[in-house]
Amino acid sequence: MNIDYTEGWPFCPTEVQMLKQHAYLVLEKK
Repeated sequence: MNIDYTEGWPFCPTEVQMLKQHAYLVLEKK
């Protein structure tokens, strides 16, 4: 899992991954 902009974020990697996955699903539904 290589995500540059997650460094220093208050979120844990799994939470960030869930957010990204949700965004992908929303974009696909459009």
